[in-house]
Amino acid sequence: MKELVFDAFDVEACGYLVKPLDRAAFRRTMDRVLRSLERRTARDLLIQRGAGCEVVPLDRIVYCEVLGRKIYLHQNDGTVLDYYDKLEDLERRVDSRFFKCHRSYLVNLDYVRGCQAGRVTLSPGESIPVSRLRERELTQALLRHMKERDI
Repeated sequence: MKELVFDAFDVEACGYLVKPLDRAAFRRTMDRVLRSLERRTARDLLIQRGAGCEVVPLDRIVYCEVLGRKIYLHQNDGTVLDYYDKLEDLERRVDSRFFKCHRSYLVNLDYVRGCQAGRVTLSPGESIPVSRLRERELTQALLRHMKERDI
């Protein structure tokens, strides 16, 4: 059995389950696999801007902000794209690396560098608000995200 352990790297194993199968362990492993697959497939966001549309790579989006009926996509190169949509609809279209830290903000966890005093610090040096009720959830989401990236 020990000689088979190294074969797991060849097939990109995400976990190791033993018989008898523990349902909770199986569910955790499958959730991790599905999140990993989701991240591999959800790479771009197609947004409608006026009469045209634009493709925005998800890994370029640092955070999303809603003001009124417009969503502003703040990108890692400093540019900001705006378009009309609802934050709830955008939430459904992005992957698990995005977290709703405030009723008006979605943050890309890849860019989070810390959270303190009701603010999320981002790697470009910016900070955005985090709801007091979501601070703990943000920390948990960030830890889960860091663990998933290591898969």
